[in-house]
Amino acid sequence: MRPPRAATAPVELKPSSSDGLLGWVRRLFRSDAPRARMVAPPRVRLGERMEIEWGLDCPEGNTAQIAVSLVGSEIARQRISARTGITVVSQRHVFRVLEIARAAPEPGLRLAYGRVAVVVPRRTSPSVVGQFFEIAWAIVIEASFRSAERGAEVLRESFPLTVLGAAA
Repeated sequence: MRPPRAATAPVELKPSSSDGLLGWVRRLFRSDAPRARMVAPPRVRLGERMEIEWGLDCPEGNTAQIAVSLVGSEIARQRISARTGITVVSQRHVFRVLEIARAAPEPGLRLAYGRVAVVVPRRTSPSVVGQFFEIAWAIVIEASFRSAERGAEVLRESFPLTVLGAAA
């Protein structure tokens, strides 16, 4: 008997912000801060096709370029003991970047969006979570903005998803 397909119905994915608490506070208090949106299945199997819908709301309308990618990375954690206590140091290495979409919206447009299908590469590693090692997958949207008073700005938002092994 063949296992059921892993791809679930597309949902709006929650971002795991790469700029941490500072970025979250900036977006909370700046009403004109750009916001990214991603709709995709939260789980997909290796070799499976997945539909992705992305969007970027930029109230200032100064988006220069947008890139959407499927990114696989390995994360290694190491516990370090010292007199002051135990800390965990993480190192991230990106092993796969698959560009899904690239757009350059016209100046003045507030909204940019797209819909695209991508096949998750079959010959790669599925998601793995361990205490000191992890294989993590995410859909990453990067946008650069034209701004006279603030200089060049970049938004990088990561939307995690689970990649399961290929069906037998």
